[in-house]
Amino acid sequence: MSIYIALFLLHNICMKNIEPFTTTKTYPQMIRDRVISLYRKNFSALCTALMLFVSVPAVCRWAERYKLAGEEGLAAKKRGRPAGPGRKLSPGQEEDIKKCLLNSEPSELKLNHSGWSGKAVSELIKQRFNIDVAITTADNFDTKKSS
Repeated sequence: MSIYIALFLLHNICMKNIEPFTTTKTYPQMIRDRVISLYRKNFSALCTALMLFVSVPAVCRWAERYKLAGEEGLAAKKRGRPAGPGRKLSPGQEEDIKKCLLNSEPSELKLNHSGWSGKAVSELIKQRFNIDVAITTADNFDTKKSS
């Protein structure tokens, strides 16, 4: 049996119940756990990477983290900017905008929009507080109106 067939068969055994491709920027915890499972069974980094569709450096990095910190070293870390710092609106201003989104339509506030889009919310913030907010930011704010 060739090495490729062996790898294919091993891949099918190891990939049971795991989706090989993800749309997120970090691999799911399940993949990391599978990497460590194979690491403990003395599979090479290359073989593990081929079976799990991850890079060899990722396998080596996760194995090193596991050696240093155990299971806690593999936990996904929070990514991105922390909520709060750098916000353009104060909590009171955000609350005011939320009330507007819940209790009125753009036309009632002299905005030329048929519904609450990101652009409409951005214009409302500019109208109320003279603060420029990106449409994508305002669009994210708009999703909070139902909460």
